[in-house]
Amino acid sequence: MKSEAKFLTRKEVAERLRVSKSTVERMEAAGELIGVVGFGNKRLYLESDVDKILDNICEQIYNRKKAAARLNSI
Repeated sequence: MKSEAKFLTRKEVAERLRVSKSTVERMEAAGELIGVVGFGNKRLYLESDVDKILDNICEQIYNRKKAAARLNSI
C-alpha cells in the first residue's frame, strides 16, 4: 500500500528550516529544494525533501562538532 505524500507550503518549509521565505525561494532557485506543485505564485514542497535537508544539516553539525573535539584533544 502506498503512503500518501505530504506537502508543505513555503511558509511551513521556512518555519521548519528556521529560515525566511525568501531563503526558501533562493534554495529553490539554486536547485537545493524543488517545488513540486505550483498555483500561480504558490509552491508546495514534499515533506520528505525538507526532511532530507534537515538530516543533512544535522549531519554536518555533528561532523563539525566531532572534528572540533578531535582538534581539542591534540
